[in-house]
Amino acid sequence: DGPFMAVNCRAFPRDLFLSEFLGYENGAFSGARAEGRPSKFELAFGGTLFLDEVEAIPLEFHSVLGRVIETGEVMRLGGSRIIPVNVRVIASTDTDLDRLVVEGAFQANLLYRLSSIVIEMPSLRQRREDIPELIDSILARMGRSAAELPALTPEAIQLLKKYPWPGNIRELESALERACSLAPVGQPIDVPH
Repeated sequence: DGPFMAVNCRAFPRDLFLSEFLGYENGAFSGARAEGRPSKFELAFGGTLFLDEVEAIPLEFHSVLGRVIETGEVMRLGGSRIIPVNVRVIASTDTDLDRLVVEGAFQANLLYRLSSIVIEMPSLRQRREDIPELIDSILARMGRSAAELPALTPEAIQLLKKYPWPGNIRELESALERACSLAPVGQPIDVPH
């Protein structure tokens, strides 16, 4: 029932990474907001902090983040008080983190803290039988009412099941959105679309 905060780790410039994750107090550095900023851990308190593209976390910050995850405590930059945080941390990546550890590009300690439970998601090309259900789900998320949802011809579905999907589900979403815009209103989506 708590908040869900999704953070793309690749979205932060290296020099702002720590201030974004740990937050900061008033006057912590020049250019900082006068009222300071809470940490991502504080903002997700009682809920979940989702770290997308976790491999993009700069190596020099791994131990700091690992410590917060381990202790459940954060200290904002420029601060002097310890703030308890109660957060479930979920991380995702499409990169082999074990390989990055061997190469020295990811700290083993952070990997161990993040990998208590690992869920492998096979690529779309490895689970083509899921494509019809995914199509229904994606079309429903496009904000169309059930009456407006276009049908796909069996030939279009077969074509989508044969395609290798190097861009995974994001590519399927894009292809369906394009097909919806190309298909005449009220007509099923067919192979040409």
